[in-house]
Amino acid sequence: MNYREQDSAQTLREGLDEYHGANPGFQFGDFLGMPRDVVQAHDVCHIVFGCGSTAGDELIVETWTALGTHIPAQKYAQMLSEGLGGEIVRTFGIYRMLRRLVLTGPRLLKVLWAVARLRKRWPHFEYEAYWDRPLGTWRKEFGITVV
Repeated sequence: MNYREQDSAQTLREGLDEYHGANPGFQFGDFLGMPRDVVQAHDVCHIVFGCGSTAGDELIVETWTALGTHIPAQKYAQMLSEGLGGEIVRTFGIYRMLRRLVLTGPRLLKVLWAVARLRKRWPHFEYEAYWDRPLGTWRKEFGITVV
């Protein structure tokens, strides 16, 4: 996947098209009971932070999202009230989530280090200004490191 390269010349739009091309089931409809805008913002984070769609990558992108993005408090509260956390646990199970955490541990440490070096947080729901700019350009602007 070209969007996973640190200095990718792809735009955010092109990266998302590539991601959806490799994962066509993610492109339409709700996921885990979340509205389309929440799902789209999550998919965009896969591109922003250079993550694939494996179980390990999901944990990485969720860590990036929690620590390296700006989610307005009202939107975050809405997502929680719609049952995001409980739905994730019901879907994946505690054992599977803990196993994923252990197996992804070293990479998570790299993400924590990268988050600490961010210049600014990614705007989780207001990313339209970045649609047609090369990924590598604004990753430098934000200080985002693909791990």
